[in-house]
Amino acid sequence: MTPSERAPLTGACALALAAAMSLPALSEEVLAGILGMFVVLLCVSWPHLLELPSRTGSGIIMALAGLGSLGLALALGTTGLTTKLVIVIAIALFLSFAHEMLRRERSRLTLSISGTASGALITTLTVTWLKGWALASANGPATVGFLLAMTMGLALGTLCLALPLPSAGRVSCAIVIGAATSGLLPWALGYSPLIIAMSTLAGAVLCTASLFVFFLLSRVIGAADPRESLAVAISPIALTGILALLFLEVALSYVPADLGLTVIPAA
Repeated sequence: MTPSERAPLTGACALALAAAMSLPALSEEVLAGILGMFVVLLCVSWPHLLELPSRTGSGIIMALAGLGSLGLALALGTTGLTTKLVIVIAIALFLSFAHEMLRRERSRLTLSISGTASGALITTLTVTWLKGWALASANGPATVGFLLAMTMGLALGTLCLALPLPSAGRVSCAIVIGAATSGLLPWALGYSPLIIAMSTLAGAVLCTASLFVFFLLSRVIGAADPRESLAVAISPIALTGILALLFLEVALSYVPADLGLTVIPAA
């Protein structure tokens, strides 16, 4: 698969997150289910993408890290989740080394450890989307709208990679569309100029970061295979959750109390 063929899947992943956040009920459960699906697909495709020598073991460690993080968030709540994620990542790193010690034949040792650890990090950070949703919903519908604007900007921006344009044109179009979408939605809903500017910046940053990951993984030889393409398409969305959470927390620190907006009625 070419980057143009993978781009719709990347955009569809972000659209799925936005759709889950828009649900009037059971948003958290549906969002967690979508993120869990992302984790499972990454566990299946990531070890094959990097051609790790022990793919089953690496996939199990990634699953334990990703699904374990989601389980902690659902069972114990997202309060203090950052500290819990540090512990999960540390355990996953330990398991990566223990996994190599259990292998009888330790060829490509560095590749196996780094590939397993990086995969576990990606699956763990997937839960930051759930953390962002919990923070937004706890502060009110306007904050949810801010998160949705960023997510929609990310979705439409990555979809631009499927356009029949030169690489430079596709990248420029993706960043511009992502920033414009993230800025126009808050403007249409009457957000303050500060929040509109912050949302526009967030859309540009999220799209840029996702494009970096997308094109970096697209250079891997195995990325042309449909199964391996799943990791290339999902990883950018999984990793940008931490950036969306960062922008959300910064916005709330400057304009608390539901971003100072009252025009969106509560559901």
